[in-house]
Amino acid sequence: MDRYILFWDVRTGSNKPVNKALQAHFDDINTVDWCKIDQNYIATGSNDKKVSLIDIRKITSEVSPDKTKLCPAVIR
Repeated sequence: MDRYILFWDVRTGSNKPVNKALQAHFDDINTVDWCKIDQNYIATGSNDKKVSLIDIRKITSEVSPDKTKLCPAVIR
């Protein structure tokens, strides 16, 4: 419901996410899948009727005050 994608590294033993993509969509995210060819990419689907391709290498902790902009890691 918050339109974030959170990443955990189970090897750390922490219950806190190690990274997050903020504002990946403009509506609820329903599905996420890793790219089978290049593990740096994930695809997400949303109620906004869009599929986003996200480059996890470009995820930053910066939050844009402009709520109309997507996370800079969203490449398509």
